[in-house]
Parts: sequence; C-alpha cells; structure tokens
Amino acid sequence: MARTAKLGLTYNRIPQLAAELPRAVDAICAKTARDVEHEAKKSMEGPKHGRTYPRGAIRKNYRAGGRGLKAWAGSGAEAVFSGGRASITVGFKIHRASAPGEAPAVDTSNLRNSIETEKVKDGLHVVYTNVEYAAGLEFGTPKMAARPFFRPAIEKMRAVFINALMALERKIQ
Repeated sequence: MARTAKLGLTYNRIPQLAAELPRAVDAICAKTARDVEHEAKKSMEGPKHGRTYPRGAIRKNYRAGGRGLKAWAGSGAEAVFSGGRASITVGFKIHRASAPGEAPAVDTSNLRNSIETEKVKDGLHVVYTNVEYAAGLEFGTPKMAARPFFRPAIEKMRAVFINALMALERKIQ
C-alpha cells in the first residue's frame, strides 16, 4: 500500500524575499558603480611612461629694487613689473604624459575630479564624466591613440559584480 504525505507550508517567505531582492540588487549595483568610479580615478594616478614637456611657468615675486630682483637681473630671466613688484620666470614645471594604452596622466585634475556616479533608478547606476575630451582619451582620435580609463575599470569590476549577484542568488535559494 502506497503512503502519501501532505506537505504543508507553515512558513512562507516569498513576499519578504520579493520585497528584499530589488534592494539587494540595487545595493550591489551601487557598490559596483562606486568601485568603477574609484578604479577609473585611481588608474590616472602614479607614474606614466609618455613624453615629458614643460607645463606652466615657475615664477618668483620680488619687491622692485630688492636684492633678489637684482640677483636675477643679470641672468636674462624674463621679468614683469607691476605696482612696485616684479615677477620673474625662473623655470617650468615638467609634465609627463601617458603613453598610448595607459590611463591619462593627471595634469590639472579636471578629468579625474569630473568622474561621478549617479543613481538613475533602482538597479541602474551610471558612472560618467562631462568633460568634453574624455571620449577622445577613452577611445582615441585620428591623431592620438586611446588612453582608456573607464573600460579597464569596468573590466576589473565585472567579476566582482557577477560574484556578488551569484552570492545573492545562493542566499535566496
């Protein structure tokens, strides 16, 4: 004689899980977007391997007629006089650019500081920059090879994102 058993649900968590799932996915998306932003900014730091060139003058300011000014007067340095003060160009800052394939080198920090993360809706977060020249750096131009900073950051965080979603899936099973 076959025996049958009735399986009764005494505890139903399906509504609770259905409510928690979008929040959990959104938290994973938000963390991943912040991590992509951080990696993109971090990739621009550190030494680069491109060419070097002078960028911006280093100036010394002196009172007109002062000893420091007299010392520079015979050196051939360029002096600009204004209101009893003299500003003398004594050198230039040196900037090392990035090589093709490297993330852009930081010069003015304009690009790095413009990278932001924004929540569009639950489960959708966007990492972006509004700097006009960012696309030219990311993808290259006819006159310059690409210096990607977003794509490597996204690729680095892809596995972390997928693993977090898989962990969430295992948790709810």
